[in-house]
Amino acid sequence: MKCRNIKGVPPIKGVPPVPLDPNKAVDILWGISSLKSVISYFVYYYSGMIEKGFLYSLNAIKVAEENKDIATKAMAYIAHGVMLLLQKTV
Repeated sequence: MKCRNIKGVPPIKGVPPVPLDPNKAVDILWGISSLKSVISYFVYYYSGMIEKGFLYSLNAIKVAEENKDIATKAMAYIAHGVMLLLQKTV
């Protein structure tokens, strides 16, 4: 099956990503950090919104450091590193 000319759904301004809502409601820090890392990379990177992805990944690092979980720190720092690299090359 060949997929051609598939475009992503544009983000809706002012509406936060839905997966974060349940984690924020019960203050699950690892969930918040993980999803922010994933969103910064897979949403903002592929959409070309590098500055927004950079800020999202920076926030993911802040939450991961607060959580002190090594797995979420790794995800956050990798996403942030990609955003830093893209900022320097763009």
